[in-house]
Amino acid sequence: MRNILDEIDISQIKGIDKPILPLWVYGTLRTGRRFHYYLVDCSTKVGEYQMDGTLMQMVSGDVFVRKDDLGQKTTGELYRVSLAGLWRIFHLENQSGSFPKAYDLDVSDVFNVESGKKDVALWFRRREEEALPCQDYNKHKTLLEELAEHIKFNPNLSQNDIDGFLRAQLAVA
Repeated sequence: MRNILDEIDISQIKGIDKPILPLWVYGTLRTGRRFHYYLVDCSTKVGEYQMDGTLMQMVSGDVFVRKDDLGQKTTGELYRVSLAGLWRIFHLENQSGSFPKAYDLDVSDVFNVESGKKDVALWFRRREEEALPCQDYNKHKTLLEELAEHIKFNPNLSQNDIDGFLRAQLAVA
């Protein structure tokens, strides 16, 4: 099966270490938690943010946010991460043995805990069985693949450009 991520040489992307991608974390990546070290050298913490949805815990101990519970909010942390850092975290959440293909990268609105200001951020949602709206799987791209290609072809993107791209992805979803 073709994987676009394998075809992109991320070392050739300018600004790969620039922390401009908004990533909201709510579990083991938060400050003081087991996998927070994945964020230490590739990100800048923005602050405490909430997302609409209920924090759930599976019997295995894994946590996830159920987005269909309107009215509930889950508190997490918003970071600006580099593409290289996001790539490592994607591997942890989607490819590694720790959480074998359990989480997918997604985009959502998040809200600053203190001010209530709305922002847009990437986050890892628990994978569910769903149909792909695509006739040919070889043409299907994940959000990370779309984002990596966007950065590859637009190497001097600002935070505002990234946020605009994510808002456009959110509007399509």
